[in-house]
Amino acid sequence: MRINKLLIFVASLLIVFSLSSLLLLSAKDTPPPNKDHPEHKDKPKGKDRPEEKDRPPEKPKPPEKTEPDDKPQKGDQKKGRLSKFFSLKDNKTPKEGNEDEEDDDDVSVSFMFEIWGEIIFGDHNFRYSSYPYGDPQKLGVYVSQDLTQNEFALQFRSYYQPIEQGLWSYGMYGKILMPSGFNLDTSFMHYTERVTTSRDEKMDYWALHFNLGAFGYDSNVVVEAGLGTAWLTDTERISHGSLSAQVNLDFFPAEPWSIHVGASYAAPTGHSIYNLEALGGWHQSHFELFLGYHALLNADGDNLDGPIFGFAFWF
Repeated sequence: MRINKLLIFVASLLIVFSLSSLLLLSAKDTPPPNKDHPEHKDKPKGKDRPEEKDRPPEKPKPPEKTEPDDKPQKGDQKKGRLSKFFSLKDNKTPKEGNEDEEDDDDVSVSFMFEIWGEIIFGDHNFRYSSYPYGDPQKLGVYVSQDLTQNEFALQFRSYYQPIEQGLWSYGMYGKILMPSGFNLDTSFMHYTERVTTSRDEKMDYWALHFNLGAFGYDSNVVVEAGLGTAWLTDTERISHGSLSAQVNLDFFPAEPWSIHVGASYAAPTGHSIYNLEALGGWHQSHFELFLGYHALLNADGDNLDGPIFGFAFWF
């Protein structure tokens, strides 16, 4: 009996050992399950590891590289060479650059206005009589460096011009003389033509000039030269503007007479316009009567010219 039990026990051990060896060998030869394989992709995980449910497969880490000391800090945006080149060239952010440019422009404009303001409107000791022949020692009114005289002088002129039957014009002229030796003048001419009994055609010509009138102070001859702008409004009531230049000459030969000659040039829409006039005046204190000839010439068209007469006031 004992021998039979011993044989049975030994046989049982051999069977258990054989089965365990087979299981170990099969487990060694079987590859580990692939999580990306369709058979294992949707299989639920164990309850004891819920955090690994959506975790992607781990990949091998690349070898660590040595980084330069000037690596951008966290949060900094990496820039290429072109961006660095631009930044080094400007040496400032775009916002700061725009502010500096605006400041530079403001300073330049302010500086230019200050210079030209001083030149044109500053007091350079030029003085004027109130009207021609107002000072027995000064024949004219224009430029004097006698500080007892006026710092400013004013002139206003109005005239009428018949050109031909059914065509006429009238105009106005104003001037202010300043202690800088410069003066500002403006003129306006309005033309009207009766085309039919029920319709008139109208045209306007306006000009504005800054003039330097300090040529010949304390003299009875004064020459002015100026630059400005001119506008012509045609019969369709469309305005055309351009730059303009003019030259004026005033001569006071003897009391109470004066002679004025003026010429200006403008080119609205490319048409050469010449504004010419010659006047002879008679003065009585602040008042003047004048008679002369005026012409508005268009090199590419018709001319509007004829005699003019009017009056002026000097202050």
